[in-house]
Amino acid sequence: MKNLSDFIDQIINDKCENILPLIPDGSIDIIITSPPYNVDLGNNKFNKNTYDMHDDNLPYGDYLNWMEIIFKECYRVLKVGGRICVNIGDGQNGKIATHADFISKLKNVKFLPMANIIWNKNTTSNRCSWGTYCSPLNPSFPCTFEYIIIMAKETYEHQGNKEDIDVSPLEFKTSSLSIWKMSSEKNMLEKYDHPAVFPKELPKRLIKQLTYKNDVVLDIFSGSGTTCCVAKELGRRFVGIEMSKKYYDMSLERLSDVMKPELFV
Repeated sequence: MKNLSDFIDQIINDKCENILPLIPDGSIDIIITSPPYNVDLGNNKFNKNTYDMHDDNLPYGDYLNWMEIIFKECYRVLKVGGRICVNIGDGQNGKIATHADFISKLKNVKFLPMANIIWNKNTTSNRCSWGTYCSPLNPSFPCTFEYIIIMAKETYEHQGNKEDIDVSPLEFKTSSLSIWKMSSEKNMLEKYDHPAVFPKELPKRLIKQLTYKNDVVLDIFSGSGTTCCVAKELGRRFVGIEMSKKYYDMSLERLSDVMKPELFV
């Protein structure tokens, strides 16, 4: 196990299973992440872009067991009162209730349920997946939304200094609603050549609503670095973990806009 200072304001190019055990107990204020959805990206008809390295078509039971192992490590590294925020979408147009299974796994790890936010993506990308069109035989119900699961460790209260609060009244009221309307940033998918990029607004709302300035934000599936970039812009410290060298390199390019290149490792 290393000191937290060994990780601060860095993205580490490795698997989260390898790095999480090195992070000290009770050192992280919040985890904001979006794991692979296990929807066979690259081969399903809605998204032909595949991950650089990850197999997105694991047996479902193996996938959930893998996530529970990771959630246990997440629980350990979080401070008492720390939060975990997991963005996840359901599979097969809602036939596979992935978010519900994630909630169950997080509860198994003893996380306290805090909120389930519906992310209305304002997208029609798969709106033509009708099933039996104009027939009650076997219609489909395309999902134009995803979930953001928020849970806490041991207590719902996250202690901090009042002078380090930077959420405005309007931001607080907007984010307190459990339906968030944010469009997917398709231009980011093309720019960063990553199949699953969430908008900067998503981690921004979570960070401002749930953390204080200088808190430590961890993203265990850092991808193109969106969470880490937003954390730095908002005066938080960050730690990112990304196993793909390709996405890791992309995230360093993005971070160069918000921090000095010589701080990279």
